[in-house]
Amino acid sequence: MSNKISRLMSNKNGIRGDLLIIKRPYHGDERWEYEKILDFSANLNPLGPPEDLSSYVMSGIETVKGYPSHNSANLKNKLSEKYQIDPDQIIIGAGSVDLIRTFCRVILTKLDSVIVLHPTFAEYSYSSELMQAKVNLIELNFTNDFKLNEKAILNKIDNTTKVVFICNPNNPTGIITSKKSIEKIVEQCSLKDILVFVDETLIDFIENSDEYSCVDLVNKFSNLFVIKSFTKTYAIPGIRLGYGFGYPVLIRVMEEIMSPWIVSSLAQHIGEELLKHHPKYGEQALNVILKGKKQIFTGLKHIYPELEISIPKSHFFFLPLREITNSAKELKNHMLKNGILIRDCSSFGMVNYVRFPVKLPMENDKLIENFANIAKLAVKK
Repeated sequence: MSNKISRLMSNKNGIRGDLLIIKRPYHGDERWEYEKILDFSANLNPLGPPEDLSSYVMSGIETVKGYPSHNSANLKNKLSEKYQIDPDQIIIGAGSVDLIRTFCRVILTKLDSVIVLHPTFAEYSYSSELMQAKVNLIELNFTNDFKLNEKAILNKIDNTTKVVFICNPNNPTGIITSKKSIEKIVEQCSLKDILVFVDETLIDFIENSDEYSCVDLVNKFSNLFVIKSFTKTYAIPGIRLGYGFGYPVLIRVMEEIMSPWIVSSLAQHIGEELLKHHPKYGEQALNVILKGKKQIFTGLKHIYPELEISIPKSHFFFLPLREITNSAKELKNHMLKNGILIRDCSSFGMVNYVRFPVKLPMENDKLIENFANIAKLAVKK
């Protein structure tokens, strides 16, 4: 430990020592640093927000004159109708991260540990560490196509394990885990009073997503908590609106410790209108996604015949760079010079991978064109 950190730890001014040196994870929100950019860094719906979104914003302006519903009751009821889950098993939050943080605050102490796959969304580990819980990582390997291993998870469990985190599809790898596999893990964990947290914020963009979703299993298992989000499905990350499904007691306690009025009245109104007028907006994008995946795959294989990739089941590519460039940072910087922002996966611990979603055909063409330019530069060198 450096002298600087030692001094900080000894002069805490009332602050928890571990928080003085903790670093918030990077979540790739840097598009605001550039005036004009084609943003391939966020895994959003390629259609963009519904065209009538602005009308929902305007019709909801009056709602900001009063305090929001403390538990988003109307939005809960609409989600209850959509998913056939009782309202007392549904919680609304200011985005999925808000729900992850609240869940960890309710469940974890410094005596507990959690199981997190790697690479995956950094917030599971970070939110657990905020509660001083120990994070036990299970590495997802290239040799196994980054697939989840049920046995590895179950073998990792010990008497301190409190939560198993699963992202499905996983971010950034895009790998999808079957509902059957997750149910087996949930069932085994239920015998040991271990909770399973399943993040389905990206699931709406895969074919037959209902066959993979575990939302209905919350009626069967009291140790299961599932989150989803308006952010990705409706391409509205600035609204901050997520929701989760779980056992009524868990939902009640999570709501009790949330900051009051955490979900704005405008966000609640927009969510209600989106569910009313665009209940299957994620599915509407599937045709664009399927064609876009084939378009990008074909383009990349034409440029780099030796590239070891396949068409992903998710709506985004997790691309190895062995045949392309030296590092994710180098590729990202080249793309930026040409007005394109992709996700450098170094923040996931994957320095030789980048991630980018499918977008509209003309946008995909521009991405492919830039990969072709990179290949030409490499030949000249």
